[in-house]
Amino acid sequence: MKKFVFGFLLLFLDFNLNFGRMSLNVLPEFVGYYLLLQGANEMKRVSPRFEVSQPFMVGMIIYTAILWVGSLLGVSLGMVGMVLGLIATAVHFYIAWLLVKALRELEENREADLYGAVLHKRWKILLGLTAAVHLLRLLGMVAPMDAVGMAAAVLVLADIIWAFLFVLGWNRAAGLWEDLCAAPAAGAESSAAPAEEPAAAEAETPAREEE
Repeated sequence: MKKFVFGFLLLFLDFNLNFGRMSLNVLPEFVGYYLLLQGANEMKRVSPRFEVSQPFMVGMIIYTAILWVGSLLGVSLGMVGMVLGLIATAVHFYIAWLLVKALRELEENREADLYGAVLHKRWKILLGLTAAVHLLRLLGMVAPMDAVGMAAAVLVLADIIWAFLFVLGWNRAAGLWEDLCAAPAAGAESSAAPAEEPAAAEAETPAREEE
């Protein structure tokens, strides 16, 4: 589940190097989606629900890889790119929702708290913030105003902070899952230890009889 943490972290981090018309994203989004895909592939062994998100992840890997190469070559899509970007954002949140839903189903199956409820709340707030940022940006394009720009800047900052809280939530969920997986192994070791005591006692009995 740790791959979900690093995958979402890469998707929310955005570091670009600009060389004239060429812009290079140092942390490509397709790497983040690839990590999510690997995480879902591992977790589907314990819950098939994680498999539902995989086709969307593959699609986003291909899409973001094409965009990354296009950006490297200085290709600009203009308004088409903006529309595709909105669709990609919607798919991104749908993937995140599918993973949170799979996590909550895993909680029910294992009867354990894996931070699913908190992640669900953070997902909803993050979705609202991101939608508000996009709406204000569209409004700013139609009717540029200083107030709109300031409000958008504040929402962008809140969106970034909440995105990292979402990543931290997955990190907490991963830690709880690791503890849950380690618990049966620890229980098996503790149950095996007392079994050695009767064996030792039986070995001592013949020795005392010989004396």
